[in-house]
Amino acid sequence: MFNFERRRAGILITLLAATALVPTLGFASSHPTQSGLDSVRKEIEAQYAKRDQAFKSKDFDFLKSQETSDYSEKAKDGSVRSKEESDALSDQMASMVKEVTDQATKVESVTAGDADGEYIVVSSDHGSLTLATPDGQTHAAEGRSRQRDVWVKTGQGWKIKYHQELESTVQIDGKTVN
Repeated sequence: MFNFERRRAGILITLLAATALVPTLGFASSHPTQSGLDSVRKEIEAQYAKRDQAFKSKDFDFLKSQETSDYSEKAKDGSVRSKEESDALSDQMASMVKEVTDQATKVESVTAGDADGEYIVVSSDHGSLTLATPDGQTHAAEGRSRQRDVWVKTGQGWKIKYHQELESTVQIDGKTVN
């Protein structure tokens, strides 16, 4: 679903932050050919499909495993988190996810980044889930987001180096919260 703030399930973090349920919530050439970009796009689309499936299965460790060691993310409000901060927040929020009923991501564009081997991906996603709050109540959450991720191909496969939330809309129990 979302990008776990995102790409990490960003929408999940956005959902939880918006509801105040938690405190504060390849190719080596820098100029690949169109054919090269098409190939990279297919590989990255496959990674998003795996992420969507992992989110549906509540396999949040898989989502975190797709981050580089120097991963960072920027929320829509401008706040920036390191990998360690983001992972800790994700762990806290993941414990509140009772069920994921829908999650899908669409890659809008893939372009070569400034650094060799980096690819900038703009994607949009939507999803729905059920949250269980500490007081035992459950809430239906739905969200849509748009994000920019920087992907790099490593010896362990494709990884996300940077995630930036561009837009998001969240509804909790049918009411817009952002």
